[in-house]
Amino acid sequence: MMLHGIDADAAFELLRWQSQEVNVKLNAIALQMIADFRELSSSLPEPVKLTYDNAFMTAHTRAPQQLSDMVDD
Repeated sequence: MMLHGIDADAAFELLRWQSQEVNVKLNAIALQMIADFRELSSSLPEPVKLTYDNAFMTAHTRAPQQLSDMVDD
């Protein structure tokens, strides 16, 4: 979802499509993706990790405004 900027429904449809295209159970693809992303994330360069860590550690400073924006929509 994060990589492609899509919502949960679209992400599920993408997984479902891939599952049907290659005739592999959706659950197996999802589990493999989790394993692959864990492995890939362990090899990220430190500056990238620090950027994500910073975003995580400071999310609370942005959340209230984003939540109020979502309620107003």
